[in-house]
Amino acid sequence: EALDATGSFELEILDKRIRIDAQASMHELKLLITDALGLTHPMHSDGSTHGTVCHFDAGNPVTAVTKLTFTKENGPIPNLYVSSKQNVMITTSNLIDAVDKIEYLGGGRFIVSYTPTISGHYSASILLNDEYLWTE
Repeated sequence: EALDATGSFELEILDKRIRIDAQASMHELKLLITDALGLTHPMHSDGSTHGTVCHFDAGNPVTAVTKLTFTKENGPIPNLYVSSKQNVMITTSNLIDAVDKIEYLGGGRFIVSYTPTISGHYSASILLNDEYLWTE
């Protein structure tokens, strides 16, 4: 949500910082991230609630949801963080569903495999009976 029309923020991913104006279009956002990370396949913004990253209307403030989906060819992308913000309220949620396979070994044991294609730190969480099992 933009607090005024001149807001901006920085996304931090891997060793990159990407400055984004609050009123940037979805197309501009995708180009900024694609160029910064050197991605070779397009990402998608289906499911986003607005045509711009943030929404500013002083008379009708609402939350804008921006959803970015990276293709399997780009691999699971490391977490995005907001490193600074100016006149915007912003949070990030990094949902990655990039499992290559789940193999049952028997005796209640499984192997879960995924293949990162961009170097960085990854972590996984597994939900079992409504409880998270955290891994590293």
